[in-house]
Amino acid sequence: MFDNLPDSCRVWIYTGNKSLNYIEEILNNEISNFVSSWATHGTELIGQGKVINEFFLVLVVDESRLGASGCSIDSSVNFIKTLGLKYDIDFFDRMNMVIYQNGRNKLVHFSDLKEYREFELYDPLINDLGTLRTNWLKPIIDTSYV
Repeated sequence: MFDNLPDSCRVWIYTGNKSLNYIEEILNNEISNFVSSWATHGTELIGQGKVINEFFLVLVVDESRLGASGCSIDSSVNFIKTLGLKYDIDFFDRMNMVIYQNGRNKLVHFSDLKEYREFELYDPLINDLGTLRTNWLKPIIDTSYV
């Protein structure tokens, strides 16, 4: 995922409150349009974004050349909020967690994670691309969530 970007890239993960499969292509087009004009202090950021694993909208920025500023981060948050309003998706309820159970992704409430201890969880606190690639999905029992 994001093959042409280094592991050191900064990552923002937004979990939808429902499957995004039904509009994945539409969302990916909107994300691509946003990222192509995403800038910090008037300078274009090197980044990408896309829907991943049915529930996640992921934005990635290569900060090795230029870091994302407060204004550019605010613009991305506003973009995600706008998408949410437009498509009736809540990307900001941090109680929504996604587990991997029996070969499928499943949206569960944070308070119910203990019931799924034997499965894996997509860690929503990942903040770099290398970790997203190698350690995003981990056994729930090995997290601090239960």
